[in-house]
Amino acid sequence: MSQTLDAGADDLLRLWQDTTLPRHDPEQLARRVARLKLARFGRMIAFRNAREYVAIVGVVMWATWQMMAGGDRVAAGLAIAGALFVGGCLWWQHRQDPPLDPAMSARDYQIALLQRIDRQIHLLRRARYWYFLPLSLPSLWIAALNWNRRPAGTLLFLAIVAAIFLVGVWLNEMAVVFYLRKERARVQSLYEAEES
Repeated sequence: MSQTLDAGADDLLRLWQDTTLPRHDPEQLARRVARLKLARFGRMIAFRNAREYVAIVGVVMWATWQMMAGGDRVAAGLAIAGALFVGGCLWWQHRQDPPLDPAMSARDYQIALLQRIDRQIHLLRRARYWYFLPLSLPSLWIAALNWNRRPAGTLLFLAIVAAIFLVGVWLNEMAVVFYLRKERARVQSLYEAEES
């Protein structure tokens, strides 16, 4: 999410200069800019989800190998279940993104982009529950198994897992949500300024 949705003044100027649209039709230009912003946001989310799906496949393959190699079957089962749960949540969240109608107005594109940003914010603000908690269950199981034999090592292991959990929660629920809220305000104000 490090890329900004706002293409910047240079990109908009280049679009304005390179466009074959008549200069006197600002609605067509606004529609084209809005469609590009929405497409860029969609690609950014699709790329992020693709990374997650690749990681999910990796976790499932690794955990399946652990089960077949005689490793801890409960931890491997929890890892598979957690990864599949995360993949299901991602799919469920983005299943409702409708295809775009090329005849939509710039305002309709803006509304569609704002709705997608709002859904992404809603998803990320709950990442601790649907993402990090299911993926941390195998670690908690392993810690419970090793507590009596190595309490100091288990505490260190739990501290590392908790640190990863907290950093991941902060990145998703705070940093990325903050960025998305700024982008949402920018997208919303762009068209409000044109209407006034």
